[in-house]
Amino acid sequence: GGGAGGGSCPVYAAEDWTHRLPPIQPEEETILAFSDWRQPNSRLSCQIKVTDGLEGLCVTVAPED
Repeated sequence: GGGAGGGSCPVYAAEDWTHRLPPIQPEEETILAFSDWRQPNSRLSCQIKVTDGLEGLCVTVAPED
């Protein structure tokens, strides 16, 4: 849904892309903080706005908590 309300869309962004993603906002950080699978490159896919600048970005779907 894109609202970061459920935390059901965690992914691992390719590490060489993390610097190109927008910063994690407080709502996203709160949800990720509760994940058992949190890694430095964890993001919620619903919070990554797809733009031309992200063409080629690879993500891996994280396991479910």
